[in-house]
Amino acid sequence: MSKINAYKYYLQAATQNHVNAEYELGCMYAEGKGIKQNFKIARDYFYSAARKGHSGALNKLGLMFLSGNGVRQNYMKAVYYFCLAAKRGETEAWHNLGIMYVDGQGVKKNKRIARQLIKRSAVYKKPGTRRFYQRLI
Repeated sequence: MSKINAYKYYLQAATQNHVNAEYELGCMYAEGKGIKQNFKIARDYFYSAARKGHSGALNKLGLMFLSGNGVRQNYMKAVYYFCLAAKRGETEAWHNLGIMYVDGQGVKKNKRIARQLIKRSAVYKKPGTRRFYQRLI
């Protein structure tokens, strides 16, 4: 299926409040895949999916607040959304939260907590993350 067709199907499903379609549309707009990149529209789709409990959307909102794309940069809000996503089982959020503890962004710098969070994440299994984690020890 082409990205244009995917966009049409996701849009139709999102108008019927399908949470995964809202998330996928948010990703398409955030990444500019198949459509023109627009962080504000992406944010709106992520907010809608997050209100329905979508852990990936919560994580994406955290990334938006971390980077300042589509929202005013706010590290504390990034931590908040990463925490919500992690509590809902989003393993990438554990990693993102760990990085915030490494850098002291929105939280007090704490390598011990950073190690625990990064180790807990499934992302830890990726070679680059493992090397990063080992440098923290």
